[in-house]
Amino acid sequence: MLAACFSDLVYHVVVVTSERRPLLVPPLSNDLTRLVSSILRDHGGELIEAAALPDHLHLLLRLGTEHSLAAAVALVKTASAARLRRAVNGEGFAWQPGFAAFTVGAGELVGAIHGLRGQDRRHRNHTLTHELLGLVQHHRVRAPG
Repeated sequence: MLAACFSDLVYHVVVVTSERRPLLVPPLSNDLTRLVSSILRDHGGELIEAAALPDHLHLLLRLGTEHSLAAAVALVKTASAARLRRAVNGEGFAWQPGFAAFTVGAGELVGAIHGLRGQDRRHRNHTLTHELLGLVQHHRVRAPG
């Protein structure tokens, strides 16, 4: 019997700033991406791609078997919020509670990377709400209850 765990779990995660405040702008957004990458790497994960928009952050990440998605996102949000609060000098920073997450299959990975790289263009014509509804429909997420 093989005594090991094997997985290749890739997620597209979206987290939103509190009150959708547009605080994630360069160079802060670049620092945020590096911080998230470091946090995930230190906990057995990998940041594959990221896209920071002023009021939300897209992460394409791979997790190992030792952490749940919820625990990994909580870790990223807690550590990044602490750093971002210091960086915005009194403006305060917080993430909205919760997050959106969608699994990404191996055959969808390249398309997901290109999608994140095109976020600036996409948001010229679509709101965050429109984008999230599109992701929910694409991934066939069912309403609770």
